Amino acid sequence: MKRETWLDKIHHFHDLHRRHNRLHLQLNSYHQDHHQRHCNNNNNNNKATLDIFKSVPSEEDREEEQTRFNRLCHLLMSIPDENSESNVCQKLERDMKDPKFAVELRTDASTGLRGVFVNQRVEENQEVLRIPLMHCFRDDRPPQWLLDQELGEQEKSDSHSNSHADQWSTRLAASLLDVQLRPCNQNEIQKLWLSLLPDPIHLRASLPVHWSDEALASTNCAALQLASDASFFARADAVNRILPLLKHQHADSDTATSHLDIEEEEEIVLGELEIQRALDIVQTRSCRVKQIHGYGPALRLLAPVFDCINHGGTMANAQFTLEENPGDPPALVVFATQQIEVGQELTINYGESAKPEWKCLSSYGFLPTPQELFNAETDEDDSSAEIYINGKRYEINASVIPTDLVYDVADLL
Repeated sequence: MKRETWLDKIHHFHDLHRRHNRLHLQLNSYHQDHHQRHCNNNNNNNKATLDIFKSVPSEEDREEEQTRFNRLCHLLMSIPDENSESNVCQKLERDMKDPKFAVELRTDASTGLRGVFVNQRVEENQEVLRIPLMHCFRDDRPPQWLLDQELGEQEKSDSHSNSHADQWSTRLAASLLDVQLRPCNQNEIQKLWLSLLPDPIHLRASLPVHWSDEALASTNCAALQLASDASFFARADAVNRILPLLKHQHADSDTATSHLDIEEEEEIVLGELEIQRALDIVQTRSCRVKQIHGYGPALRLLAPVFDCINHGGTMANAQFTLEENPGDPPALVVFATQQIEVGQELTINYGESAKPEWKCLSSYGFLPTPQELFNAETDEDDSSAEIYINGKRYEINASVIPTDLVYDVADLL
């Protein structure tokens, strides 16, 4: 009976997700129409928005996306030492007319879902990707304008500790917005990576933090509702911190360039909506890694190419870590945990934030499959279910039954 309860819960979430997918398509259609009307009414306005309205990509779009992904891989992972073969992705044709990489980006033609696939056999423990840390956004290196505010607050509080060490998402979002604010200063890697980010409308619609109270209530999952409420208020704090600083930066940028005799750049306007979209990217595409030397707080990163790798749960075939080899810069390294055949998708385990089901939906906007939740080695199921006894809520899974629940059930018998 317990097994049926867990499966029923999973099926309920999947039904909910399908209903929201239909809503996503309706929202996308509406925003496309709205965006078109806006453009028609502002043809003479030299103003660019950061909205990218996409539908399921065409074959031509997918090929163009693959070309940009290949170029990004080449810029990130090509190395000067022609004899080095430690990285599978560095075994590529030096003639960029026909580059060959160990991985490629594939998009499902019917759903638009993307993933990273290997196109040559990878052995267990073999390195698959190496992303130099210098090309990643890091939470320990926020923009100077955010860092100045944090330092000012520390001086006021007479504290030498980093009072914002736990606000890594705010720092990463500020770093992303800082790059978007100055498109003329973006390097090619940043431009390519930004062009490969998911559609902001679809991403927003998939995250419960943006759902209405009615939609959250329809899930009948108190844990999801509580997590969404907590995320909502945390985001409000992040927006309140970033927005005035961002407006100040935008004003300074206008002042600094107003006297230059150059062609007028497209104006990028960043507001609360763009901050929320940056937080969406950080929430769903960042990773947590231990420091190379093993001490200090963990790093939170936004890493190009790596952020396209999907969740495999207990079926993941790769892991990642930070490495610094002699003569090489520090890098985020992905290596295979088992043999991966040609055409197989490269996956990692997103960790505790992806289980149980409601937490994965809350964190990343998707639902794990039953196969991803079942651990064949331990014969344990990471899916969960909620039950209520005497008005109290309990969350149970295959390995955890709260002691208070046992006592409450005993009192009823």
